[in-house]
Amino acid sequence: MPITLELGRTLNKTPKELHEKLSTYLLEKRYLVVLDGIPSLQLWEKVRSAFPDTLNGSRILITTTLILDVPARFAYTYSLPLLNKDESWELFHKKVFRGGEMSSRVGNSRETNDRIL
Repeated sequence: MPITLELGRTLNKTPKELHEKLSTYLLEKRYLVVLDGIPSLQLWEKVRSAFPDTLNGSRILITTTLILDVPARFAYTYSLPLLNKDESWELFHKKVFRGGEMSSRVGNSRETNDRIL
């Protein structure tokens, strides 16, 4: 049963009850969890214990715009470099137009670029 269905039935529980339910549900499972936008190390510390570490290859991927001071034994970090405006526009163009010609409706002016990005 998908975890979203299993946990969806218990959303009226307290955070502690949800924490225990998630931990119990994942205990003997192999999982990949993606947590997008963790704002602080303190929040991660509260959430982390809900994910049992049974050395079965399970992984947790965290994205954040913050530089978190996480001990190396807990994480592998990969920092993406920031893109300048030209690089941002080039990436946007490749993804939206698949590297092809831009629609004349979008235009190629700096004003249009700035509004999109």
